[in-house]
Amino acid sequence: MANRIADDAEQLGRGIRRLRKERKWKQDVLALESGLNRSTISLTENAKSNLSLYELDLIATALGTTISGLLDAGRIPLRNTDEKLKSLFASNVRLRRESMGLSRTDVADSVGFLPQYISTTENARRLPALPNFLLLAKALRIEPALLLRENFDPNAFELGAGSGLDPENVVLRMVEVRRNAKLSQKEVARRCNIDSAQLSNIENGRHFPSLMTLVSFCRGMGHSLEQLLKIY
Repeated sequence: MANRIADDAEQLGRGIRRLRKERKWKQDVLALESGLNRSTISLTENAKSNLSLYELDLIATALGTTISGLLDAGRIPLRNTDEKLKSLFASNVRLRRESMGLSRTDVADSVGFLPQYISTTENARRLPALPNFLLLAKALRIEPALLLRENFDPNAFELGAGSGLDPENVVLRMVEVRRNAKLSQKEVARRCNIDSAQLSNIENGRHFPSLMTLVSFCRGMGHSLEQLLKIY
């Protein structure tokens, strides 16, 4: 709980700083607009002050947003993490394919892809959408989550031919995890550092989560990615 409060304070601080700088305001200006003093603004931006909800609302109003908007503005971009995941996945796919003695064409043909798709994936030029990710795991006869694991064992147990997981089932499992935790979509989005509208669209079947969203969801909810992507 203490770690979570600290994380929220840092996220609020980042959000306030970002929105203030977007307006090209110095801390003195935000202090004047919010009715607080500059030292309070400084301490809050550095996560060293616990403001009341009333005081946070004063800051949010001055910046033309809400407290939730401050939190949204303070989210850390996932781009760097996404690039790391892309490289990790690319390496694991190649290692698994080679351990099975398969060519890129073999893998592509088994799931209806072009060989070039496998090539660009293994060269870390793309992170596949969830349906394609699950198809690649099926072609490589492996539990999907293992392809996202560090210290990957390319000789992991081979699943039976045709064993796979539908992306719709992954979404249903996400909904089940949220409901079991008795959390709203907004609460989960905040905890997992993902957009609440995006989570709503995922749960309503408008689009599938990205792999990075799945990783963020599991981290935020304290849930196992391997369990979420388990093939029963």
